[in-house]
Amino acid sequence: MLSTQALRLALILCTIIFSYPCFSQEDNNSIEINNSFSLDEISGIVIDKAITVKGHQFHRHFSDQLLLIAPSMKENLIVYERPSPRWGNLIWVQHEANRLFSIFWNPRMGDMHSIAETAAQQVAQKLKKLRLSELFSDTFDLEKSEF
Repeated sequence: MLSTQALRLALILCTIIFSYPCFSQEDNNSIEINNSFSLDEISGIVIDKAITVKGHQFHRHFSDQLLLIAPSMKENLIVYERPSPRWGNLIWVQHEANRLFSIFWNPRMGDMHSIAETAAQQVAQKLKKLRLSELFSDTFDLEKSEF
C-alpha cells in the first residue's frame, strides 16, 4: 500500500502532466495573436466614480440625458464625487484633464434630474468647443494632451 505522501506526490505529478498544454508543430504555426486592439476603439463611455447614492443617481441621469443630446459622442467621460457633510456633495464631470462641469449639490437644491439635464447640455457644448479648438490648434511639435 502507498503512503499518503506518495499519493500526494502522484496526484501532483498527474495534475502537472495533464494540465500542461500539448501542441503539435502544426498547432504552433496556426496560433496567431492579434495585438492590434487599442483603447481608441472604446469610446463614448461615462464612467461612474461616485461614492454616494445621490452621486450614482446623478451619473445615471446624466448619462441618459447625454445619450439623448449627443448620441454619437466619441469622448470618454468620468463622473467624480466628493461628499462633504457641511457643504454637500461636490460632483464634477471630467474629460482627460479638462473639468467640463462641476457643482456643489445640496439636498435642498431640488431635483437631481434637472441638474443632470443641465450638466449634460453644458458638457455637450463644451465637448463641441474642445473638438473645434483641436481642429484649429497647431500641434506640430506637441502631443494633443500637452497643449
